[in-house]
Amino acid sequence: MSLKLSVIMSVYNAEQYLAEAIDSVLIQTFKDFEFIIINDASTDKSLDIINTYKDSRIKLINKEKNKGFIGFVENLNIGLDIARGEYIARMDADDICDSKRFKTQIDYLDNNQNTFMVGSSINLINEEGLFIRKKNATQGFLKIVDKFNYTNPMYHPTLMFRRSSIRYRYVFLGCEDFDFHLQHLLRGYKLENLDESLLSYRLLNDSISRSTDKLKVIISMEEARKVFNKREYKLSDTTNKILDNYLNNKLTISDKKYILNLAIKYDLESYPELLNKFKLNSIYYNIFLIRTVRKVYSKLIFKFFPIIKI
Repeated sequence: MSLKLSVIMSVYNAEQYLAEAIDSVLIQTFKDFEFIIINDASTDKSLDIINTYKDSRIKLINKEKNKGFIGFVENLNIGLDIARGEYIARMDADDICDSKRFKTQIDYLDNNQNTFMVGSSINLINEEGLFIRKKNATQGFLKIVDKFNYTNPMYHPTLMFRRSSIRYRYVFLGCEDFDFHLQHLLRGYKLENLDESLLSYRLLNDSISRSTDKLKVIISMEEARKVFNKREYKLSDTTNKILDNYLNNKLTISDKKYILNLAIKYDLESYPELLNKFKLNSIYYNIFLIRTVRKVYSKLIFKFFPIIKI
């Protein structure tokens, strides 16, 4: 029997908000879906909460060992592998769906066959569920592609997309969605956002995705190199010229020192001209620099790859 939609949600120690998230999925005005919940070895009462639901649409996968970020990516792929729906929807265990979310997005995909993925704007809420403000999503495919140069314009818990063979990867530590979208863009898939807020996104102080990790920068750079190698471009030939110009015009002296330290530590031979320009000192790693490096390398990708197919 064909199924219209599969909803995928990974859960780890989410007892405080889990019931609210599950309820918001089960009360959708659109009913023809399966709800795949992967409990990632939670040590709180998350599993007990899930087991209180007797809705036949819930498909529970209970993992015995938590693997951190790698396990989270693994959970998403487990969901994709077993999903039976024509469309796939993402959901987080601490967010709240608007009751019309699924119907709105399904109608859009049904009526726009050339669109692969659709997201939406979000309402930001605090830990108590109180409204903070609306965060508007970027609309228009060309604007979305341009914004990928320096950030991720698709809010992951709002996403609904068509089935494909592409899976989440570990190449971006904490940036698995950015990589997932980039894989689809490089294959010519079209992404879109709706202006309507279809999800309330809870801002938490301890969110994994908001942590600062210097490895994000390193892994992002490595992924860009892999992409260029696959397309038979030699990254080191183009990086010195483009990155040199970017560093000289866009970054502070401290930022330059930081990025060049990475070049020395991880890829000395690829940046001989740059390394002679600045005296290198260590600098505190922060999210601004993570985004900066992602912006540099994303621009390289979009400059050389003819990826847009409308």
